[in-house]
Amino acid sequence: INELSASTEEQTETRLGLENSVKKLETEVAEVRKIVSNLALKGSELKMRVENVIEKADHEFNIPEDDLQTTDVNDVDRDEVTSRLAYLRGELGRIGDVNMSALDEFEEVNERYEFLSAQHTDLVSSITTLRKTIDNINATTGRMFNEAFKTISENFESAFKRLFGGGRAEMRLIEVEGKADLGIEIFAQPPGKKIQSMMLLSAGEKAMTAISLLFAVFLVKPSPFCLLDEVDAPLDEANIFRFRDMLMEMKEKTQFIIITHSQKTMSFAERLYGVTQEEKGVSKILAVNLVDKERDVALAVA
Repeated sequence: INELSASTEEQTETRLGLENSVKKLETEVAEVRKIVSNLALKGSELKMRVENVIEKADHEFNIPEDDLQTTDVNDVDRDEVTSRLAYLRGELGRIGDVNMSALDEFEEVNERYEFLSAQHTDLVSSITTLRKTIDNINATTGRMFNEAFKTISENFESAFKRLFGGGRAEMRLIEVEGKADLGIEIFAQPPGKKIQSMMLLSAGEKAMTAISLLFAVFLVKPSPFCLLDEVDAPLDEANIFRFRDMLMEMKEKTQFIIITHSQKTMSFAERLYGVTQEEKGVSKILAVNLVDKERDVALAVA
């Protein structure tokens, strides 16, 4: 009994020792489990951070995952990179939000731009063509004007000499202040006088000079009708007959209608139209044909 008691006590002490060891191990295991749990949590956080870094690098910086795995960051200056990153983020902030419809807006604006560019090209081409046409017209009209001016000037001098029975006259091109086009000044020298501006002539001389210019133009480009109103009023008898002679030559191409009170001028008219008052206050129009039709027919038959 004593031996069994001693063995039992020894086994009891051993059991108590083992229980204490188990308790110590359980405490250590609990601590280890806590550490493992913390490490697992940190591992999950690190994994999530890595995934976020990979996604951010791909979406924001366009860096593939393979390049991240092969990139050596040991030599990277963290401060410099951080400063550069802050600068770039500031620049992106200044740009503002991304307009997702920018491409469609660009296509619309670009289409409008191409249309306006084509219109601009057409307008520039049209302007160039118009300018060339205007230059050609100016050159042609300038040449025609010079030719007509030369011919009219020669005819003017010839008509002037016939109407005045001598003398000479000329037309000169002059520059007018403030105007791009040239003006025309007429100089006349009636027989026995010195050459002078038309403004210094007498009324009769001005009328004869104006008639000479009119006839000079008609000789170049005749008009179907010509109305002369009292142009013979300041003319003397000799000048009226010279005036008549030129009218007789030009009447084949131009029909002259003359308003006059001169009996000399009426004497060489083919038809007369006048107003008379047989009764006071009652006007009556008279028409007289001075052409002998029977004589003209006889001459034609002969």
